[in-house]
Amino acid sequence: MTQGQGLRREERLRGKHELELLFAEGRKGYAGPLRYFWHVRPCDEGAEAECLPSVLFSVPKRFLKRANKRNLMKRRTREAYRLNKQQLLMAAAEKRVDVRVAFVYNTAMVHDYKTVENGVRNALGKIQKSL
Repeated sequence: MTQGQGLRREERLRGKHELELLFAEGRKGYAGPLRYFWHVRPCDEGAEAECLPSVLFSVPKRFLKRANKRNLMKRRTREAYRLNKQQLLMAAAEKRVDVRVAFVYNTAMVHDYKTVENGVRNALGKIQKSL
């Protein structure tokens, strides 16, 4: 199955158990204005075709009080991931692993798209190297 550049529902990380597993057992790092968490596990034998990386985007209210600014930063982070996810998809498919990633915005400033995109690229590159 070919993967487009969209960000489908199957690629979103959701579910209490999945989130607890990611934050409890996952690794973390910092890249630009983002803190990112990732957890890797082997794909199930029968579900290798559906083994896509799952992702979560969060902007805490602690850093940006206004909802419109939080939504803006989530949109910028989602767009940066959507356009740069190919490197993670290819690495995960090659290694046959299931990758869970959470991007948490970590500053009180509203950064421009280029800064956020550089942070996402750096994070994805570091995750890819750790695979």
